[in-house]
Amino acid sequence: MNQWTPSARAVLQHYLDQHRTRFAADGAEAEEGIADLRDHVEREASSLNLSVVTESDVRRILAQVDPGL
Repeated sequence: MNQWTPSARAVLQHYLDQHRTRFAADGAEAEEGIADLRDHVEREASSLNLSVVTESDVRRILAQVDPGL
């Protein structure tokens, strides 16, 4: 398991909060979509073997998940 910096967690949470409404508007279960996205980002960070996940790591992963960022 890797450690996340507070700023990395904050960036991920901010992104998820912004997209909660979008998921709901698309007819998806918003909380399920948020949980899936959080899991995806956490798994990706883990697969990169990062001992510490930084804000820039999260932004890079999110850019791969959502190229419109």
